[in-house]
Amino acid sequence: MMNAISLALTSPMGAADLAPPPWVPDANRYMPAATGTRWPAGFTQTYAADLNYQCSKLFFGSPDYETNDFLIPFVGFGCTEGGLAPQETILPNADIAIDEVFFIHPNGTEYPVLFGGNAAATVAASTGIVYGQVTLPSALPAWSVFGIRTVWHGTIGQTYIGGYRCQRHRGEKYWAAADLTSIRALALANGASTPARDTFYNTVGNENNSQPLAYGPAMVLAKGWDGRPVPMVLSDSLIERQEIAATADARRNMGMWLRWLDVRDPLWGSIIPLVMGVPGSKSVQELATSATKRWAMIDAIRDTYNGGKNIWTFVLDQSGRNDNSATSSTWSNAKLGLVDRVKTRYGAGINVVGVTIIPTMTA
Repeated sequence: MMNAISLALTSPMGAADLAPPPWVPDANRYMPAATGTRWPAGFTQTYAADLNYQCSKLFFGSPDYETNDFLIPFVGFGCTEGGLAPQETILPNADIAIDEVFFIHPNGTEYPVLFGGNAAATVAASTGIVYGQVTLPSALPAWSVFGIRTVWHGTIGQTYIGGYRCQRHRGEKYWAAADLTSIRALALANGASTPARDTFYNTVGNENNSQPLAYGPAMVLAKGWDGRPVPMVLSDSLIERQEIAATADARRNMGMWLRWLDVRDPLWGSIIPLVMGVPGSKSVQELATSATKRWAMIDAIRDTYNGGKNIWTFVLDQSGRNDNSATSSTWSNAKLGLVDRVKTRYGAGINVVGVTIIPTMTA
């Protein structure tokens, strides 16, 4: 099975006659390095009595090449899902206090993620972004599964914005306790998730958004890029999930397009994209009013950590399904308007590959 990138470049002779164009590696350029990360989105969560210290243990898939130097941003804002998605107007009512973050190697060894040399960091509500970094003593194997364990807290009654639903079948955990000592003990014991934080068996998935959301990294980037294509995906519900947490694959992929990109094609290997949208995103609302914080962050990474080089190489436009309209010009203007805004931001010379929109019974 060929992935989207190889299909886009296939010659009439077929894949068997192709070879990838010469990739130009850049070992010092941070690029997306984890399948299954997602922007905080959906709705806020409230710290309850005796549960205001929390810990998420999440697992992600690594790139199809070795890496060992990681950049892990955490943010203080969230996107709406549905309705006005992806506007970044789901906000906590207080700063999010990160106590510690650990990178979990596939062999189980944990390495501390530091924020400017410190174990703890405070993410300002609405506007905050903090960057954790960790360098492993040896390279993380290609196409492996690693973890990120995040401990954070707040005052009872305050809110935070999550993004991750615990995927119990993949060994993910979500604990909560009344203090830092207790939450560390739960993580060390690695027992079952705290029942109030994991309602997996009571209400599976997100049919009624009942499964509690855990805080975690907005994305994971790493140095070691081998030059393969990295799409920035303009996306809606289909890119990530018309699925539920229990259906994620072994590398945390949900949704048809992320599964497809992560196929380990014999010619191209697998592709980890930079996904900009969330479930429910509409083209007309992306990179428009109240939907620019994610874009400012990826540009800041470009300028601060990458010497002016983007964390993507081309645009894959999967948007449009949620812009359905009875008037074709209204629909096309919304979809193409987003492409125009992206080209205005990054230059008309960028490459944009369009994705055929999948039919919907009710659209």
